[in-house]
Formats: sequence, structure tokens, C-alpha cells
Amino acid sequence: MQTIQIGDRRIGEHHPTYVIAEIGINHNGDEGLAMQLIEAAAEAGADAVKFQKRHLPSLYRQDVLDHPERYEQHFQYIIPLLKEVELPEELFPRLMARCRELGLEFLCTPFDPVSAAFLAGLGVNAFKIASADLSNLDLLDRVAAY
Repeated sequence: MQTIQIGDRRIGEHHPTYVIAEIGINHNGDEGLAMQLIEAAAEAGADAVKFQKRHLPSLYRQDVLDHPERYEQHFQYIIPLLKEVELPEELFPRLMARCRELGLEFLCTPFDPVSAAFLAGLGVNAFKIASADLSNLDLLDRVAAY
């Protein structure tokens, strides 16, 4: 097994288990809840927390975003939910800073190249790729370039 490094932690055989607390979208788009989840992860002994980042216009046509009810049934449910739980970009530096204060690595799953570029600009030490994107070569190439 190959050893990798995220931040100052080595991960692989003969190294301690690396625990990632999945926050994802469980913060419900609320900064206070996101901070509470970060603190709970630190108290539980996690090494990292993981959020999600989407740039919806990169993933969906504008008409789908504006009128999800006109399209397949799942759009009328998923689009409003994703809009509700997407954290504002200006919040990400504060989340990262809180993670650093607590000794946690900040990880995030980008679902599109725009989000990957945003996260790279913040200086994340690693990306977590969603399993559904393991064959998304455009996204993988973009992330690998950072």
C-alpha cells in the first residue's frame, strides 16, 4: 500500500488510522451548525472534516435551476434542497480557520471544476472525490492539476 500525506499526517500502512468526519451537507446551510459539527468532530478525535461544494450552474442548465418543476420529478426535490444547503463561498475560509484552530484538516468534495478551482484557491491540502465522479475524467484531470 502506498503512503500519502495530507497536511502533516502520513496515511497508509504502519500509520495510525486517519478518521474523516463526514459533514457533507448536514449543516443544512447554517454556519452555526457547521461550526458545531466541526467542534463535535474535534471532540470525537477525528483527524479531518469533509464538506461538499457545488457550483450549481456548472452542473445543471439554468432553466432547470430556475424551474425544476418543469423537469423530471427528482429535479423538483433535489434542486431546492441543494440551493438551501449550499454554503456561501465567503464562509469557507472561516470554516477552514476553525478547523486549523482545532487541529483538524479541512477537506471538501468538489462536484465540478469551478468548485475545484475555488477550493484550490483556498489552499486545501487534499480533495475528496465523490465515488460517483470516479469516472468523471474532466473533474479528475482538473483536480490532479492542483
